Amino acid sequence: MFREMVTAYLTDPASGLRTKSSKETYRYTLTALADSTTKALSAIEPSDLDEWFAGMADAISPATLANRIVHVKGFFSWCEATGRVSHSPAVGLSKRWKVTRQRVRHNHWLGAGQVKEVLTSVDRTTLTGLRDSIVLRLGFGSGLRRQEILDLCWQDIDLEMQEARVVGKGLMLATVFLPNATVEELKRWREIYTRYVDGPIDTLPVIVRMRKLGGFAGPSVIVGAWGCKASRAVPDTAVRRVTERTKLCFAPHDMRRTFAGLVHDETGSIET
Repeated sequence: MFREMVTAYLTDPASGLRTKSSKETYRYTLTALADSTTKALSAIEPSDLDEWFAGMADAISPATLANRIVHVKGFFSWCEATGRVSHSPAVGLSKRWKVTRQRVRHNHWLGAGQVKEVLTSVDRTTLTGLRDSIVLRLGFGSGLRRQEILDLCWQDIDLEMQEARVVGKGLMLATVFLPNATVEELKRWREIYTRYVDGPIDTLPVIVRMRKLGGFAGPSVIVGAWGCKASRAVPDTAVRRVTERTKLCFAPHDMRRTFAGLVHDETGSIET
């Protein structure tokens, strides 16, 4: 019954949904809501909606949460207007779930010369610099997302075939090409890595944390926390360091956008 009402809503011109993409976005949200409960449509209460949103709030962005609130409110307003329910349980939903909208982020695409400037600006004579270089090369040279870079383990990388296997959005498996320079950096990184780890490293993360030893009254030194997966802040910090150095403005995900743009410029398509 719930799913049938979702279909009826999406096909009714009174819903105000005109484009196919809008209908599919609403369908995704409302179908997920329908699948989350065994209650009849007329029995849904505000507390049911609050519980549903509470289960996803930490896993999605504020913008996505705000959009799903709009979807649910629109659907139940339509249900009330057409007599499917006597009163919309979504009334007051926006007040109970106040979403702080994030500032608009401007995307940046770098040219080939700018990418070269970024990569050559990194001091690869230090552990942190070499790690930053690999993060940047995986983003610019292979189009990996931030989380895909952090999730990479040594068993996912075939240096001889110049390939890396990643699990992307929607748990989609993909194999990406590793450029020569990236392979050389990874070989050097792996050589250093194996000096400090007893036993096989196949299941260990490629990108690791750094640890500061010493300090206070004496000198300090940065060492690798080998085997300890780096935090989400590491790609951000790597990008911040090179943007401060080169004065080129870009964010971690802009590396993937730049990769796609460069491939398109080279081949005329990002699918080849």
